[in-house]
Amino acid sequence: RKQTSQISLALAEAAIREDRKDYTIADYHFPELEMVTKTGQLTTNTYDSPREGSVIICDELLHHKLILGYQDPTQGRWFNINPILMDDLKRWRAANA
Repeated sequence: RKQTSQISLALAEAAIREDRKDYTIADYHFPELEMVTKTGQLTTNTYDSPREGSVIICDELLHHKLILGYQDPTQGRWFNINPILMDDLKRWRAANA
């Protein structure tokens, strides 16, 4: 109890990289992730999935916790991508610049 444990930055970054492996992001997700990051709002854009038919992309992203919703007393409801995915979005931006 008296011992204080500390987590190093390197250990935290390694844990984030490991956790990120659990998320599957398809190419068609990135434009929506970018839009939500810029606007704080969901879109109603769809994707025609060969397996599932027409899906609303943001609904899919919310379901898999790739987008998170927040409630603010002054702003109301707003959305942003899961912070663990920021590096993925940055890489996508760089590749599509």
